[in-house]
Amino acid sequence: MMQSSARAGEADDLSLQDEIASEQNQSKQRLIITHLIVVYVLLLGSSFGQAPALAPWAMKVITYYAFYLPIVLWLFIASRLKPGRVPIRRIIGIAADIGFLGLALATDRTLMMPIYTIFIWVTLGNGMRYGRRYLVFAALFALTIVLSVGLLLDSSPIEVFITATMALAVLAIPLYASALLRRVEDARREADRANVAKSLFLARASHDLRQPIHAISLFVTGLQQSGLKPEQRGIVDRIDRSLDGLSRLFRSLLDLSTLDSGSVKPALRPVALGELLSELVQQNAQLAAWHGCELRYVPTCRTVLADESLLATMVQNLLSNAFKFAPGGKVLVGARMHGDTVSLQVLDQGKGIDPAHLPFLFDEFYQIREQGGADRQGVGLGLNIVARLSELMGLKVAVRSQPGEGTCFSIDGLRPAQPMALTSAPHTSARLPSPLAGMQVLLVEDDPDIRSATKELIEGWSCAVIALDGIPAQIAQKPDLLIADYDLGGGRTGADCIQAVRQLVGTSIPAIIITGHEGEGISQAIGDPSIAILRKPLRPAELRSAISATRFAIQPVPTG
Repeated sequence: MMQSSARAGEADDLSLQDEIASEQNQSKQRLIITHLIVVYVLLLGSSFGQAPALAPWAMKVITYYAFYLPIVLWLFIASRLKPGRVPIRRIIGIAADIGFLGLALATDRTLMMPIYTIFIWVTLGNGMRYGRRYLVFAALFALTIVLSVGLLLDSSPIEVFITATMALAVLAIPLYASALLRRVEDARREADRANVAKSLFLARASHDLRQPIHAISLFVTGLQQSGLKPEQRGIVDRIDRSLDGLSRLFRSLLDLSTLDSGSVKPALRPVALGELLSELVQQNAQLAAWHGCELRYVPTCRTVLADESLLATMVQNLLSNAFKFAPGGKVLVGARMHGDTVSLQVLDQGKGIDPAHLPFLFDEFYQIREQGGADRQGVGLGLNIVARLSELMGLKVAVRSQPGEGTCFSIDGLRPAQPMALTSAPHTSARLPSPLAGMQVLLVEDDPDIRSATKELIEGWSCAVIALDGIPAQIAQKPDLLIADYDLGGGRTGADCIQAVRQLVGTSIPAIIITGHEGEGISQAIGDPSIAILRKPLRPAELRSAISATRFAIQPVPTG
């Protein structure tokens, strides 16, 4: 429901932005067209009048223009100084436009007949810009003007016929447009309902889908650490490899769903690229080995302003792409200055990309397929996600490739920043090597399978683990670290668990939350930026990295 609400809010914001841009564009067009009409009247009035005087009908139009121009200028300025949905301003604009054009038609309907085209355009355009209610108002007001003009003129048969024709046109065209608008609105609502249904399904199903993948990953790692025979370890490694492919595909689908929901809001802060790249290389060492790739990174001391989580996702997707298309080759990741900004680059020694594919690489679901080529995992979302995340952070992603010479993807436009001082936040020290032996870990997880697998995994890192299925009522020994699932059942959450445990021990002990939810709701509910939030399905290397980070945190402070 949070995702559907966010998506609805995002769609409303986009609609408002479109309306504001349309109204501002209309005010500019109004200025231009009004003066073109005046030029037309001056030229025509000079031709039919006695030089140097204008024809009487032209003088009337210029008089009407003198009263109309202040309204035109006010609409132009007001739409820029106070943009937004202002119904009274729109109604005044519609009335002023139709009124001026109608009075101009009344001066000489024969010579001013070309203006009738603009009259219909203005009537129709207001409805297309702002919706059917404005179209109805514009059509009724235009009909009133046409009939009033007809009454002011001679009631000869030809004039009556012209008035009737103009009145029918003023009614028929907007009515047809209104029917089309209704169909478009119905189609849009249906599409919105389908998108909301898709987002709701993914939001509600994602937690249940994450749980088994997360549990299997933990059990596989436990098997790998259990002293298997070589042939048994080979089978488990193949299971792990297949599971890794499934996890990455699942994450891509969830990333796409989260982006579609409009809930991704970049939180920009200084990011140490050397630490980020070092951790990503460590986490991808096994994946690179599976593809026979040699993965290296160029050490760097540069710090940039970015959302670390989103930037890590972008580089991760580029690395995964490089492994798939450069099996057995070298993959290099590093940063370099590009003018006043920093570029992150991922280079591979694969066979390169045909130039015909380059314009479509970042399209959703686009995949390079070759006749007789090997099947590759994925559905063509990784690069699209990179492009969309780069747009969110105001960056650009580019690709250079030559067949037979490899490929270079770059994330351009990163702004340099001053390094952050070391704090207790996990992200600032997560890359520092640290033995975990002797750490006292309190694990709170309501799922028995995941609780058992996580306990065995952490104990394999020489930690002492106390595993509970709910929030403890008392604690005999203060733990060094609390690891809690976010959904603990009975309406209790990981945030409640952290608060309760910290009150019991009397200090703000470090904590890690593991969750199957996406979006910013978890961070807001916890309200503590020092608490690491890990998303399921979770790779053991990510959990170990987060636990290692707490070893370098500052001493806990009293909660009282």
